[in-house]
Amino acid sequence: MKPTLYILTLLLLSFNAFGQASYSGFIDQYPIELVTNIYSDGVASAFYAYSNYDEPIVINGELKQGKLTLNEKDSNDQNLPPFHLFKK
Repeated sequence: MKPTLYILTLLLLSFNAFGQASYSGFIDQYPIELVTNIYSDGVASAFYAYSNYDEPIVINGELKQGKLTLNEKDSNDQNLPPFHLFKK
């Protein structure tokens, strides 16, 4: 999980306060694409997919005081540790 957090942190060093943004990068050696939507009320929805597999993974969260928190669930609908991203 830590490599995922580091990679997504690098991908999202800068994100828009509101709107949609898309990024590409890697988790380990696997290329991914990430799309985020941040709404005016701070609600965030995002998904990422491994470029070789076209199966989107949904992550949701919120933007509060420049901190974007994204939560992913596992196959048993249990929360995985959240991703915390900070706006510079």
